[in-house]
Amino acid sequence: MNLKKLLSLAISFTILLCCTACDKGSIVSDYTSTITEIYEEETEIIDNTSSNDSTPQSTITSTPSVESVIPDIPQEVPEEETESNETGYEFYFDHIESVDYFCVKNIPNSDIVYAITDIIADTKDNIAIGCKLFCDDSNVKISNKTVTIPYSYKQQNKIVTVTVRYSLTGQSKNFTLQYYDDWPMVWEDEFDGNSIDFTKWDFRPDWLRDKGYVNYWDKSTMFVDGNGNLVSRATPGKKTVWDKDSKSYKEIDAYLSGAISTKGLFESTYGYYETRVKLHHQTGMWGAFWLICGDMDTDAPADKSSVNGCELDVFESLFNYGGVTQNIHWDGFMGNTVSLKSNGYVTYIDTYDNDYHTFALSWTPNEFVFLVDGIVTRRTTAAGVCDQPGYMIISTECGTWAGKWVLGEGEYSDMLVDYVRVYQSPTNTYK
Repeated sequence: MNLKKLLSLAISFTILLCCTACDKGSIVSDYTSTITEIYEEETEIIDNTSSNDSTPQSTITSTPSVESVIPDIPQEVPEEETESNETGYEFYFDHIESVDYFCVKNIPNSDIVYAITDIIADTKDNIAIGCKLFCDDSNVKISNKTVTIPYSYKQQNKIVTVTVRYSLTGQSKNFTLQYYDDWPMVWEDEFDGNSIDFTKWDFRPDWLRDKGYVNYWDKSTMFVDGNGNLVSRATPGKKTVWDKDSKSYKEIDAYLSGAISTKGLFESTYGYYETRVKLHHQTGMWGAFWLICGDMDTDAPADKSSVNGCELDVFESLFNYGGVTQNIHWDGFMGNTVSLKSNGYVTYIDTYDNDYHTFALSWTPNEFVFLVDGIVTRRTTAAGVCDQPGYMIISTECGTWAGKWVLGEGEYSDMLVDYVRVYQSPTNTYK
């Protein structure tokens, strides 16, 4: 376009801006006509130019659309439209005022999940739909408006900083998530004092637990040591039993161990169950923390379902296998018992280092989650998630399954239990 045309365009545009008394709609219309006439005239010049013109043919372009050359001229629009874009969320504000969130999942010794619900601008409008979340630490996982803080991360970091950024303007705000346990503890035993608290526990009956060895549960093997531990002992000993042949009692050699449970004292459906234990370090016996839920009696139906009843092994210690097992069984104990097809052995965590370790089960309506020292070791729904209340058992048993018995007369092996704690989510209804 030559200088004359450029000057004409500039003058036209100046005149239009000065005509403030004119209707804006006619300004745009007149301005559009002016631009169109100028470009039509310029196009004729280009089309009539000889092919011998010094201007390279590649620089000759088609006439631009009118929309592409009209500058942004403010127009009168309804007030609500100036405050909202086509998606309907507000975007005229000075700064982000606050960020609201709630804890979706916070099981002790596990990940924490937060949901960001509201992001409020200084105009009091919720701009969450137009914001994205960011965190400088890649260990913190963000998906849409959900923030997941891994258990391993929260062990080393007491808070995490997250940035919320408004997509249209780039305005941002940092906020911190502080960790808290929103699953209140509903039951606990720290095993303080000098005796078992029989408002919380009762002895399991003294009965034969023969699994290759003559093993009897005996009340003498379960006691509190005065140092904050429950002791579950295994030892060679004597047991007085009823002899059917002689129809009299007689004393026999036996391997003694014991068990206590919360049956009839505390039973619950769903929750987070955790214990801290120093395990047996001998073959021939195994300690356990487990739950019996619903119908697992001798007449339990063989319905191939764990919904109405199951055994939940938070842990069973198997020193001869080098690890513990965490498993689920259902359909009763009398020949119909079904277990998970894949075994639940945990051998990659050293639980036999003569130190305490935590074993836990998260039981929700959706799944069973097993943990060792806060590490998730197994997730499953088994043959359906049980929805029946269960009671807890702490026990030691002896049998060939656990390996060769090596303890002599007067010797023993102790499993020390530091505590048992039960948490339940306030957001769910429990039976």
